Amino acid sequence: MNYDWVIILGSAILLSIGALLGYWSRQSGSRRGLSDVGLRDAVRDARNGEFPVLVGRNEELKRMMQVLSRERNPHVLLVGEPGVGKTTLASRMATLLVEHKVPRRLKNYRMMQWNFAQWITQAESSEQLLEVLSYLPSRCIVWMDNLEEWWPVLERRGLLSLVFEGLKRKGISVIGITTPKHHQEHIHLHPRLSRFFHPIHVAPATVKATLQILETMVSDIEERSPVQLKPSALKACITYARHHLPHAFLPASAIEVLEEVVTFADTQITDREQRRVIMQTDVENAMEHRSRHYRDPRD
Repeated sequence: MNYDWVIILGSAILLSIGALLGYWSRQSGSRRGLSDVGLRDAVRDARNGEFPVLVGRNEELKRMMQVLSRERNPHVLLVGEPGVGKTTLASRMATLLVEHKVPRRLKNYRMMQWNFAQWITQAESSEQLLEVLSYLPSRCIVWMDNLEEWWPVLERRGLLSLVFEGLKRKGISVIGITTPKHHQEHIHLHPRLSRFFHPIHVAPATVKATLQILETMVSDIEERSPVQLKPSALKACITYARHHLPHAFLPASAIEVLEEVVTFADTQITDREQRRVIMQTDVENAMEHRSRHYRDPRD
């Protein structure tokens, strides 16, 4: 007996029931808000300027839009180490939807970020999962971050197949995000789900791209902190991250160093100083101070 077909048929029946439940809840006025079921309107957030600027990644972005525009299996899986910029890449799609810079098939699409960590604390049954799926618009990109964190929970509760059957609905595209380890150990070994996604590998940012990213942060940092960042300081942050943070990846590792340097400088500013200029030596001093008081547990 082909148990895959049993799962698919059962999922289809449950999804039909879920659609009816969603319709009845809308009619009765008992429908909860998006945030109540772990969904967030990413297009609204992009319109409000809540996402960081994407630097580079033109090839990955083009490929992502190409896959999302497909008629069959329009589902992307961004695969990369923590901190390489997968979430920023995904959020860029919401900004492009706002700016109407997307392929014709994606015009008038909405984009929902599914905060699974919030949802899973409340949901324990297929009915509660179906409620979330019933909230998705007919033309929608679903953004699912950190698959490696909630995948095992869905498997334990027997909901994994139901989620992805529900996301096969016409007009739904998916952007999933995960690590190479999880992709290799779980998704790659799951035949139906490996066919569901088209993986796009996101490598760590180059030194040049990382410097550009740090440069986009300077004005905001200088506006909220009494510091002035010199170009030599930004380069020193990248150099330190590459040589002393072997378990982290650009650009996040360099951003971490920069934030450490700025907060350290904040604590050192005297009453007579209006603004402290941060140069390469200040980066070295701040990180030396950090190393005396903090040891990375991964070392």
